[in-house]
Amino acid sequence: MIEQFYPTPPDTAMRLVNMLDTPLQLPILEPSAGTGNLIEALRHTDKRWTRYDDSDFHCIEINAERAASLRGKGLTVIWSDFLTFNPIIPYGSIIMNPPFHDGAKHLLKALNVLADGGQVAAILNAETIRNPFSNERKILLQQLEDADYQCEFMQDAFDGTDVEIALIHAKKKASTVRCETFENFKRLIVDEAKPETSTALIRGEEDNIKRDILYYQAIVKTALKLFDELNAFNRMCKKLDDVTEIFEMKNRFHSARDIAKRINGAFWTRLLYSEELARLMTGDVQRNYSSKIRQMREYEFNEVNYLQLKTDLIKNLTDNLDEAIMKVWYNFTARFHWRDEQSKNRCS
Repeated sequence: MIEQFYPTPPDTAMRLVNMLDTPLQLPILEPSAGTGNLIEALRHTDKRWTRYDDSDFHCIEINAERAASLRGKGLTVIWSDFLTFNPIIPYGSIIMNPPFHDGAKHLLKALNVLADGGQVAAILNAETIRNPFSNERKILLQQLEDADYQCEFMQDAFDGTDVEIALIHAKKKASTVRCETFENFKRLIVDEAKPETSTALIRGEEDNIKRDILYYQAIVKTALKLFDELNAFNRMCKKLDDVTEIFEMKNRFHSARDIAKRINGAFWTRLLYSEELARLMTGDVQRNYSSKIRQMREYEFNEVNYLQLKTDLIKNLTDNLDEAIMKVWYNFTARFHWRDEQSKNRCS
C-alpha cells in the first residue's frame, strides 16, 4: 500500500487545536506525528499552551526520517507504530491526524490509551463518521457517543485532495475509582457484624451509629493494610540504587498508630457536629469538646466510647443548665436589690 502522508495545514491544525478544552491534562501525545504540525500549533501558535514544557509533548512516528526530523525539533519520539503502542501510564490529551484508511482503528487506539477524563482531538476521513459500514466504525461511533463528542466537517482542508474531513473532539468520561482493599474489608466487616444490636442506643440513632462504626472499622483496617504495603514497597525500592522512597509516608506518619489516630479524630469531629449530639450541647459545651478533639483521637470510634461521650455530654448539659439558671437568678434578683440600707431584697 502506498504511504498516505498529508501534513496538517496550519489553518486546519489551529481549528482542531481550538476544539480542545483548557487546561489540558498531561502528557500530550501526537501519534502519527509526521512533521509535528499539530504539536507546533500547540507549542507556538496558540498562546494558551506556552506554559507547557517540551517534555510535556510526546510523538509517535513510523517513518524513520520523519522521526529523526521530529527529534531535531526537540520533540520526544517515544514509539514508531502507534497501533502496537501500549503505555503503562495513559495520556491526558491526544491530538492526531492518522492515516485516512485506518482512521477508525487509530482513534479507537487513542481512546484506549487515553486517561479517564482526558480528551482527544482527531482529523478523520468524513466517511468514517458518515458511513459506519464496518463493525470497527460502529464500535468507534458508540465509544464517541459515550464520550459525548462533537464533530465538524470540512471540505478541501488538504492541498492535493478534495476529501471531506471530520474534526472530532471527544472527552473520555472519568470512571469511579474504587479501593478494592477497602471494599473487601467493608464486605468482611459487614458480613461478620452480628444482626442484634445493643439496646443501649436509643431508637432512631442506632442505625446511624452502627453504620458509622462499621464504616470506621473498614477505613482503619484499609489504611493499616495500605501502610504496610507501602512500607514493604519502599523496602523493596531501597534495594535499587536509583530509586529512593517513592511514597514519603514517614514525613506525615511515623507509625500505623498515627494513621489510626488521624481517622479517629475525623470520625469524632464529624460526630461532634452531627444532629444526634447537637441537641445535647450548648455553645459552651460544644466549644469545650471541640478543644478536646486531639485527645479524642486516642479513642477508637466504637459504641462503648460513643455512649460514654454521650453520657458526659448529658452530664455537662445538666451542669451547664444549673449554672445558667443560677446566672438568670442572680441577674433577676439584682434588679430588685436597692442600695438603701433599710430595704431588703424582695426576692430573697
